[in-house]
Amino acid sequence: MHVFLPLERELCPFDLAPVTSTAIQMLFGDTCSVVIMQAKALTMDEYAMNHPAGRIGKRLILNVRDVMKPLKGLPLCAADDVLIDVLVELSSKGSGWGPGRGARRHSLPNVECGTDAPVMLD
Repeated sequence: MHVFLPLERELCPFDLAPVTSTAIQMLFGDTCSVVIMQAKALTMDEYAMNHPAGRIGKRLILNVRDVMKPLKGLPLCAADDVLIDVLVELSSKGSGWGPGRGARRHSLPNVECGTDAPVMLD
């Protein structure tokens, strides 16, 4: 199979830098990949499995529960806590921040969250 990709000259005024030729190659490669995806009826899950570590795969398969710390792993500090106690709490939980807690040291209320919602990583 032979494919002819027409190229009169590079966009570079000296006709040296491969500007136009690389754009044509990218357009051709992207077009071929889309045609193959359609021909194979590739599903979103199959597509995600081809990109497991990259940004595309993470957008498709990573959920909030995959990155969320449990409540017991969060440093909880009250406004009336002594600074050294706050620093110890933050350090012990490996965090530089923490949600506040009431002055009576009660735990935070449970918060319902859609843990199956996809996470958008940008």
